[in-house]
Amino acid sequence: MEKLNRSRRDALKLLLKSLGAFTLAALPVGFLTLFLSPARKKRHRKHLLEVRKSDLPVRGAWVFREKRLAVVRQEDHIHALSLVCTHLGCTLTATPREFICPCHGSRFDFEGRPSQGPATEALNRYEVERADGSVVVRS
Repeated sequence: MEKLNRSRRDALKLLLKSLGAFTLAALPVGFLTLFLSPARKKRHRKHLLEVRKSDLPVRGAWVFREKRLAVVRQEDHIHALSLVCTHLGCTLTATPREFICPCHGSRFDFEGRPSQGPATEALNRYEVERADGSVVVRS
């Protein structure tokens, strides 16, 4: 028996020929998106780092320059930000009040919002999980 090597496009063409345009219009949209959208890979969240909550400054950021991220704590609210400038990708520098791009002067507050350009987009955030007195950062 000969093995058929058909792509999604070939399968869709065969479906169109066999059902006709009228019948195809009656199919649910979700069914058609199985054939028309690219296959999605399951996203595996990568474990970037783990720190003890007690090591984080109460009102400040702990910078991990080699990972290009900062864990920011403001009282009980903890979040992690990318230290990659959204303008052209330079690594940001932390000050006690904000993050500054040494290349073009963009400034970001500790929430990741731009306060001075040329960057106009906020910094990317990482997922943060709390577990047994520690903070785990995942991509």
